[in-house]
Amino acid sequence: MYHFVNGSTTFAKACVQNVQAVPGVQILALLSGWALLNAQLEVQLEAQSCTYCFEGEFTMTTIDQQRYVSIATKKHDGSWVWTPVWFAQCSGEGAFYVFSAGVAGKVKRIRNYPEIQVAPCTASGKILGQSVAGNAWLECDAEQCAAAYVALRRKYGWQMALLDLFSKLSGNFNKRQVLGFSIDAH
Repeated sequence: MYHFVNGSTTFAKACVQNVQAVPGVQILALLSGWALLNAQLEVQLEAQSCTYCFEGEFTMTTIDQQRYVSIATKKHDGSWVWTPVWFAQCSGEGAFYVFSAGVAGKVKRIRNYPEIQVAPCTASGKILGQSVAGNAWLECDAEQCAAAYVALRRKYGWQMALLDLFSKLSGNFNKRQVLGFSIDAH
């Protein structure tokens, strides 16, 4: 089992490049500040049929360092539906924001059940660590929605700009719903 500790970025890159994984070996990496390296490591390890997870507590402090999170919303039957999302925190707030199509299932589920679970994940939705409980809401305040989009554009840059462009061209931009969420403090 490999275990990356709080070391320099150079050390971490060397570990990622030189890892000689054996199928079935579990690789651990700390959450704090290693999102890009974790993504590179995951791609390398998946090619070798290895499992991979994060170590460390997933908290308000560490969540914004992640590129993606998966949000689980509750269905009427009590089961959870996991969805990977882009998210961003508006400066100075404890809330995080996501956008979605206004008619999406997660929007309907949050309207009915504001309780959610949040976990770090890959772009494809593979859960990388333990989930934490939280609460979500449909954001209706225009100023807060504008601030959420500014934060999302700051975090995702050209990718968000490109997505906004295609969304506007297809006529779906104004059909979006901004969702807010916060995770429970431990």
